[in-house]
Amino acid sequence: MRPIPYIIVLLFLSSLMQAQNIELKDVSGYAQKKFKKAPKKVYIAQFRVIYQLLYSQVEVAQGGSEIGGGYRGDAVAGLNMAIKGLSEEDIKATTNEIYANYLKELKNSGYEIISGEAAASTKEFEGYHLKEGGTLSEEQFRGLLTSIPDGFKYYVKETSDDGKKNKNKFNGYRLSADLDGAIVNTVTVVVPFVSDAESGASKGLSKAVGGVAKIVVKSDLRLENEAMGATGSFNTDVAKTYSSYYFAEKRVKPEAFTNLQLKKPVKIEGVMEEKKYKAAESADQDLWGSSYGALTKYNVSDKYLSKTHAVEVDPKVYKEKVSAAGSAYLKEALNTLNGFTN
Repeated sequence: MRPIPYIIVLLFLSSLMQAQNIELKDVSGYAQKKFKKAPKKVYIAQFRVIYQLLYSQVEVAQGGSEIGGGYRGDAVAGLNMAIKGLSEEDIKATTNEIYANYLKELKNSGYEIISGEAAASTKEFEGYHLKEGGTLSEEQFRGLLTSIPDGFKYYVKETSDDGKKNKNKFNGYRLSADLDGAIVNTVTVVVPFVSDAESGASKGLSKAVGGVAKIVVKSDLRLENEAMGATGSFNTDVAKTYSSYYFAEKRVKPEAFTNLQLKKPVKIEGVMEEKKYKAAESADQDLWGSSYGALTKYNVSDKYLSKTHAVEVDPKVYKEKVSAAGSAYLKEALNTLNGFTN
């Protein structure tokens, strides 16, 4: 076998590093240098991965009288998409791997990880209920599936019968003080697979002309940097990728905070076919109508179009690629924290 030229190896490694490049931004962080005062202990109060497995959108072009005469009916276009090939166990396994990799990185960085049971006696969690991960929830964020790792213990103020958490949230600073200054960490990773693909010019033209209901999207598996989806019963919670770290020695005095989010989406390639999906319907139109003396009757009907597509994936590839991307993001966030603590 001929040896691989050294320059080819370098080019391959360079392209791999670029593909894994993750840029973070610190949103509302302050006094990060004070993290040096914190003990090398971390309590993970929240860890969840939120997946988009279904997509559904409806666009309506409202009918009515037209400028210059005539009448137009309603036009309705619907587009539905779903990932095909994944089971609940595949989703759980992906979440578990991201979590396990993160715990490994924390330990390699020298942190002691405080157990969920240890926080039961804190003042901040008085009146809270201990829950354990391993289940999937469709109730927290409309259209999204929330997954919490197997065995992960966390606390909620209240859970309603439909599975939605109460909007009351704990205070990370007070919890840190209750845990003798341990760094409190909250993690959310969001993995959608659909994004808008209609250009601004196309949208503007459709709006100007009127009478066309159109949806254009593309398959786009990624870690999302923007908030997405409705937020259920929460008023302040968002489905957004972030890793936040809190530190306080006293309950009345926050010491340091960093909220590490993505500057831009992290594209996850090689999992699904990348293509555009479109649903468009034009309205029925009658420019002249039929006159009956002083009355003019227009003959139009409302028009409806609905399309459904399955986006196939290999579950092994999905797990490998998504867990790699999620783990890379959390490693970069931890590296940023280490820059403050070391």
